[in-house]
Amino acid sequence: MKKLLGAVSLAIASSAFVLLGCAPDAVTSAAKLSKAKVWLHEVQFKIGKNMNNNSPVTVKVVIVHEDELYKQIGKLTAADFFQQEANLNADHAGEFEVFTAEVVPGQKNDPLVIEPSNVNSVGIWVFGRYATPGPHRQKVGTDRIIEVELLDKDFKINTIKP
Repeated sequence: MKKLLGAVSLAIASSAFVLLGCAPDAVTSAAKLSKAKVWLHEVQFKIGKNMNNNSPVTVKVVIVHEDELYKQIGKLTAADFFQQEANLNADHAGEFEVFTAEVVPGQKNDPLVIEPSNVNSVGIWVFGRYATPGPHRQKVGTDRIIEVELLDKDFKINTIKP
């Protein structure tokens, strides 16, 4: 019995040392795994025949780490987000991060690799800068790989099964 208790104590102590050696986000992630909503790691692009009047589209993937900011950003149109991005970054530094791609018609557009710094983010918004009026904003679920299909006057998001 003493040997069994000694083995269990050793296992617990070893686990504590392993956890202490991990990055803070890794420990937090292990404790809050059920709350994680962001699994995205790649965005692919499909270009429509007359995407944005045959003009480039800037796509911004916005990963938000705070609940209230997620709601606030979700109320913005793409035009509003592009205009307010610098101010949002100044007011909410570290509470969100942006991954950007410039999608050009007729060119090979490589996938956008997403490597968030915070593994416990709240959610993701995608914005596309189009010449036409409209929200040009979509929410992303818990997908790992998505395709942004850039159409004439807006875009849509398709899930890619790994």
